Amino acid sequence: MEVSIIFIQYSSLGILLFHQIFLVTSYFARDHSCAMFLLYFSIILIIVLQRLHLVQQSPPFYIPSEYINYRLDTKIRCEGELGIVKKFDSLDGSPSIAIKKFTHTPEDSDRAKLVLNEINLRQTLQHENIVKFLGAYSEGREGAESIYYITEHCGDPLSKRIWHGRYSIKEAKKWTSELLSAVQFLHSNGIVHRNLHPFNICIDTNNKLRLITLGANRAINRDESTLSSTQPYSPIELMVEWKCALDGKVDIWSISALLCEMFTGQPLFVRELAGSTLQLQIEYCGPIEEAVIAKVVSTSIRCSLQDNSKTAVRKDLFKLLRENMMPGRGIGEAELLSTEPLLRDFLEHTLQFDPDRRISAEYALAHPFLQISQ
Repeated sequence: MEVSIIFIQYSSLGILLFHQIFLVTSYFARDHSCAMFLLYFSIILIIVLQRLHLVQQSPPFYIPSEYINYRLDTKIRCEGELGIVKKFDSLDGSPSIAIKKFTHTPEDSDRAKLVLNEINLRQTLQHENIVKFLGAYSEGREGAESIYYITEHCGDPLSKRIWHGRYSIKEAKKWTSELLSAVQFLHSNGIVHRNLHPFNICIDTNNKLRLITLGANRAINRDESTLSSTQPYSPIELMVEWKCALDGKVDIWSISALLCEMFTGQPLFVRELAGSTLQLQIEYCGPIEEAVIAKVVSTSIRCSLQDNSKTAVRKDLFKLLRENMMPGRGIGEAELLSTEPLLRDFLEHTLQFDPDRRISAEYALAHPFLQISQ
C-alpha cells in the first residue's frame, strides 16, 4: 500500500487569472454577498482550468505506508541534478527522514543508471560521515517509473553554516578531516565523488559532517569526465574533456576549495567579471604545466590554456584568503594568521593543476594542518 501526497502548484496562467478576477471583484463588488460570489466563482474557474490541464499540477510524491506517520516539512525542499528532495518529520518523535525522487523517461536512461548505481552502492557502503541509507522503492509504469530513496535527515547543509559563519578554525579543520575520511572511504571502494560542494554536505545536530551523496559513478572513464561537477569546486580535469582516467585526486582539489570557502565565507574561484572558472584558477594558481595541457582533448582549449598560462604567476594563496575574508565571522584574521605555515603548505599540496602533484586523501588526513590541536 502506498500513500500519495500531491502538491498542487499553479502556473503563471492560473496566478494571473486569479489576480485579474480578484481585481474585478474588488472594483465592482458593492456588498459582501457579491464579493463572496465573485471570489467563489474565481476559485471554481481555476479548478475547472486545472481539470482541463490549463493550470499546471505537480506530479504526485509517493511515500510507503510504513511512513504514514511522517509529515512533510514544507520549509525544506531541495532540487538537485538528479531529482527533488523533501524532508519528513515523524509524529512520534522518531528521527526525521529525507526522501529523494527521481522521475525519468526512456531518454534519461544514462541518468537513471546513475541513480540505480548510487542506490546499489548505498545498500553496501556504510560510514559514519556518510548519510545513512534507509531504503528505496519505485512507482509508475516500466520505462517511465519514478525512483525514490530514503535516508536519514542530517541537519543544515554546509552552505548554510558557511553563510552564517558562526564556527571556529578548529571546527573547520574537524569538518575537513571528516570529509576527507568519507572521501577516503569512497576511494578505497573504487568510487570517485567528482561533485563535492557545500550543498551536498550537511552538519548534523552533533556538529558532525555528513556527506549526502556518493558521487556519480564507480567506473570512471573519459566520456564521463564532465558529466557531473560544480565548477567553482572542480579541478581542470572535470571542466574539460580529459584524455586520461580520473582518480581520487579530483576530490582533493574540491575539498581544498571548500576549506578556503569555510575560512573566507565565499568561494575562492568565483569573482564578478572574472571570466571562466578555469581562467580564475590560472590567475590564482599559476601556469598550467605542458604535461597537464597535453591531457586535454580539444586542440582549441589546449591553445587557449597555453596562451593564458604564458604570463600567469602563482599567487600567495594564504594572502589571497586574508584579503577575501568577509567581516563579522567566527574566524578572524588573527586566528587565520595562527595557522599560516601549515595552511600555506596544505594549499600548496592540494591546489595543483597536475593531479600527480596533489596529495591523496590519506596523506591529506595526516597533514599537520588538520591535527585539531595545531
